[in-house]
Amino acid sequence: MNWGKGLIIGMVCFMGFIITLVTIMMNQKIDLVTDNYYLKELEYNKTYDALSNYQNAGATINAHVENGLLVLEIPEIFREDSIRGYLFCPGDMESDLSWSFKAADKVQLPVKQLPKGHYELTLTGKCKGHTFEYQQRLAW
Repeated sequence: MNWGKGLIIGMVCFMGFIITLVTIMMNQKIDLVTDNYYLKELEYNKTYDALSNYQNAGATINAHVENGLLVLEIPEIFREDSIRGYLFCPGDMESDLSWSFKAADKVQLPVKQLPKGHYELTLTGKCKGHTFEYQQRLAW
């Protein structure tokens, strides 16, 4: 066998590898973080202000998972109005969860039915007449 045949065989193998790699990548399921990504970016100043309002409130929300329940301990200052919660799973959009509840001292939400993994918890509500936003990463 001469060097020309080896070169052709090498090129064909490399092209086969590239085609296989592209095919595998195209068949991967990819969920976007949000459908309205650009609209959400335009409204980021509101989110930043809400995060600042939470930090300036002088109290902290405690969130943890125990025995299949998401336990939220909410101080009195954040119980002005109902709170909207959002549990976002970066790996699977079908596992996202959104709810609204009347704030109390301790709120327990069942999360046992959700698949194990990493989640981002976002709580929004009113504090001293201003909107606040709390964010935390959770895993179970």
